[in-house]
Amino acid sequence: ATLQRNLPPVLREFTTATEAFIHLTARLAATNSIAATPEEFLAAGLATRQASAKLWTVAGQELGVLLQRRIDHFEHQRTISLMVAGCAALAALLFVTTISRSITRPLRQQAGALSVANDGLRTQVAERSRAEQSLRESEARVRAVVDTALDAVVTMDADGRIVRWNTQAEGIFGWKREEAVGRSFSEIIVPPQHRETHERGLKRFLASGHGPVLNKRIEITAMQRDGREIDVELAITPLKMEGRIEFSAFLRDISERKRTEAQLTKAHQELLDVTRRAGMADVATSVLHNVGNVLNSVNVSATLIADRIRKSKSPSLARVCGLLRQHAADLGPYLMTDPKGKQVPGFLDTLAEHLVADQAALQQEMASMTRNIEHIKDIVSMQQAAA
Repeated sequence: ATLQRNLPPVLREFTTATEAFIHLTARLAATNSIAATPEEFLAAGLATRQASAKLWTVAGQELGVLLQRRIDHFEHQRTISLMVAGCAALAALLFVTTISRSITRPLRQQAGALSVANDGLRTQVAERSRAEQSLRESEARVRAVVDTALDAVVTMDADGRIVRWNTQAEGIFGWKREEAVGRSFSEIIVPPQHRETHERGLKRFLASGHGPVLNKRIEITAMQRDGREIDVELAITPLKMEGRIEFSAFLRDISERKRTEAQLTKAHQELLDVTRRAGMADVATSVLHNVGNVLNSVNVSATLIADRIRKSKSPSLARVCGLLRQHAADLGPYLMTDPKGKQVPGFLDTLAEHLVADQAALQQEMASMTRNIEHIKDIVSMQQAAA
C-alpha cells in the first residue's frame, strides 16, 4: 500500500525534471549560440538531481519494506514447514522423504525467487550508480558552461565571501581565481561608495528573504583590481541549496557600450541642431517666398495707380479753369457765342466722367493694395507666433 501511495508521485516528479533537463541540454547541443541562461541550466540540473535523490530515497525505503515483508513471509512459511515436518517425523518415519520433498521444493522455489529479487535490486543499484555518474558529468558540464560564459559569473556565500569565480571574471576585474576565492565580494568588486548599501542589502535579505536588486538586471559601476571603476550590467540570483544560501552574480562590462551611446547621443544632438537650423532656413525661405508673391501684387497695384495718375485728365481741368478765369468779365457771352467757349460745357461733362472713372479704378487698386499689405502683415504675425 505504501509503495502505491509514495512511489508514483516522486517518479512523476523525477520524470518531469529529467525530461526538462534533457530537452534543455539537447537545445544547447543543437545550437551554436547559448539557448538558455546559465541560471536556467543550473536550476534544471539541480531540480533533476534533487528529484533523482528523492526518487531513490523513496524507492529504497519501499524496497526495504518489500524485502522485509518477503523475509517475514518466508520465515513464517519456514516455521510452519518445520512444524509440519516435526509432526510428520513423529507420526511416521515412512513419510519423511515425501514430507521433506514437499517442504524442500517450495523452499527452493522461494529461494530462487529471492535470488531473482536480489538480482533485480543489484540491477537497480547499478542503474542508480550510473545515474549518479551521469549527474556528476552533468555538473561538470555546467561548470564548463559557467567557466566559458561570456559574462563574469561570481558566486558568494551568505557571509559575502566569494566561492566561485569564472574565467571571464578574471579578464574583466583582473583578479585570478585563486586570488578572488575566499575574499569578500564587496572588497574586490564593489566601489567604496556602494559597499555600505551592498552589505546592508545582504543583511536585509538574510533577515527577511527580500532584496530590491535581486532577480533583476541593473546598471551600476564595479571596481577593477587597479581601483578603476567600470560600467557593468549586474544580475544577482539567490540559490538555496542543502540548507545554505548562495548568491550568483552575473556581470557584463558595458563601458564600451556606454561610450558608444554617448557618441550617438552627441551625434543625435548635433543632427537636431543642424535640422533645426535647416528648418529655420526653410521657414524663412517660405516666408520670403510668400511675402514676395504678395509684394508682386502690391507692385502691380502701385504700377496701375501710377499709370492712372499719369494719364489722369486733371491737368485739362486746370487748363479749362485758366481759360474761364481769362473770360471772367464776359463769361456768359464767351460760353454762348465763342466757338471755344461753346465746347467748354461738353468738355467738362466728358472730363467729369473720366475723373469719376479714374477715381473708381484708383479706389479699387488701393483696396487691392490694402488687402495685400494686410496679407503681408498676417504672414509676419504667423511667423512671429510660430517663433
